[in-house]
Amino acid sequence: MQQGHDGCCCSCSRGPGLEPFVTTSLVQLLCRMTKLCWYEEDQYRKIVDDASQLLEKGAAGQPGLYLLGLKLLSMLVSEMNQPTPGRTLTQHRKIAVAFRDQSLLKTFALSLSALKQLQGTSDLKLKEQVMSPTVR
Repeated sequence: MQQGHDGCCCSCSRGPGLEPFVTTSLVQLLCRMTKLCWYEEDQYRKIVDDASQLLEKGAAGQPGLYLLGLKLLSMLVSEMNQPTPGRTLTQHRKIAVAFRDQSLLKTFALSLSALKQLQGTSDLKLKEQVMSPTVR
């Protein structure tokens, strides 16, 4: 499963050059893979750190990666809250509680920090994209 995570991360990191619907689908795929493999591979539990790296690169002059990092965090939280078809409610709750206990606080803090940093920027186009419904 390691190859799936790395391949999807690599494709997502090219996100700014891809069509928006492709980027959204790849991020959604990565979030679903993370949810399904939460207990199987340690690499999947480090997705918040991956998003943090995207935000850092975005702050260093690549606004597309900044937007991608925020989208990843947003979609990850949404995915963890939705039951997966074919899985029992108990399995869903086990993963959701583990995500809450291990990563949700860090995700929230990282998101707030990123939005505060965005508030200080003068890039109006980036601000508009972040506030658009596609990020939420």
